[in-house]
Amino acid sequence: MLRDSQDHLPGSLRRHYASTLIGKVEAPIPKGRRKYDYSGLREHSFCDRDVAEVFLQPDPSQLRRYKEFEVSPNGFWIDLDIGSGQKHDLKSGLRRRVILNEAAKTWVAEMALPMNCLVDHFDPAARWKVNFYRVEGATEPRFYSAWQPTRTPAPNFHVPEAFGELVFAASALPRK
Repeated sequence: MLRDSQDHLPGSLRRHYASTLIGKVEAPIPKGRRKYDYSGLREHSFCDRDVAEVFLQPDPSQLRRYKEFEVSPNGFWIDLDIGSGQKHDLKSGLRRRVILNEAAKTWVAEMALPMNCLVDHFDPAARWKVNFYRVEGATEPRFYSAWQPTRTPAPNFHVPEAFGELVFAASALPRK
């Protein structure tokens, strides 16, 4: 379980067999939010609303190359391959599930990322770079949260130097 310094962004990653990486993020439903309306938004523009994001960098030696996965409370999602300042659709085969819990005032996003969209051959001894982000609100002032803060003057999640380290464990950690 991962949390930011303000205890706002619980998240986790775990490997399911050798073929899938599972990501999970839990976030509060913003106060006053009655529903999630994303009607009329173009592809890739839903990140202008509430969204949870996972950035993965399987090869830290390629500093400017990483994968970005986003999911919103209504289940909209994108997956991007980012390198040399360009973004391309990754077409990863990502599967996702979103659960809105109105009683607990939370939403949970779970993503299943096929390992073959991340690396050609998975090495469990490899150390990857990773970061988790959350954005809340359609207009400023918006809420921005990062597991590993980027410390930029204006919100910017595309700072691979700030990514934390992802180490794959031989056995699963006990669940709480």
